[in-house]
Amino acid sequence: MKVRWTMPDVPMICILRHSEDALCQEIKDDIAIHFLHKPFRLKHLAGNVKEVIAL
Repeated sequence: MKVRWTMPDVPMICILRHSEDALCQEIKDDIAIHFLHKPFRLKHLAGNVKEVIAL
């Protein structure tokens, strides 16, 4: 998560395999990080990106 150290205000979308993924547990309280769980459809990814850009 080096990006968070150098650019903490940049919103991120993390794509996870499992909801209990260790990464998710470490960063779940960071409001600039959004999660998308596999499997997902392209429209879900596009919608998630649209939401993050709108913030």
